[in-house]
Amino acid sequence: MSVSIPSESHQRTKVLITVMTYPLPSRGYQELICTAGISESGEWVRLYPIDYRYRPSNQQFRKYQWVELDLVLRGAGNDNRKESRRPLLESLRILGDPLPTANGWAARRAIIDPLPHLTLNQYKRRYETERVSLGIVRPTRILDLKITPAS
Repeated sequence: MSVSIPSESHQRTKVLITVMTYPLPSRGYQELICTAGISESGEWVRLYPIDYRYRPSNQQFRKYQWVELDLVLRGAGNDNRKESRRPLLESLRILGDPLPTANGWAARRAIIDPLPHLTLNQYKRRYETERVSLGIVRPTRILDLKITPAS
């Protein structure tokens, strides 16, 4: 039996999906979503491009669901942000149901809460020095919340 190995440097990675953007039209893929998550080692990763709607049903993951896939160590094209990875989508495998929301999201919080929570200005500085572009901002106080209906 022979196994085909892509020529690009890639790494098998387990990722807890935490963010999925709204689909955007694409010239090369019909439409794409940008997806982010937390690796098993506790690092943020951005997965792009993903043609989510056109993936087989056994590859259509949900938020807070663990997946395993091969990732090229830098993003597509000129994306040099620290967390960006290009997924080799044929390797995508879903590893069970989404983490539950029981007990105040305890299973989800166990993974998210240990990650750094910085201010927006701290993240701006990290972007300038390290190209870090993903993270958690926890507001110290909420001054206002306005909800307006949309058509």
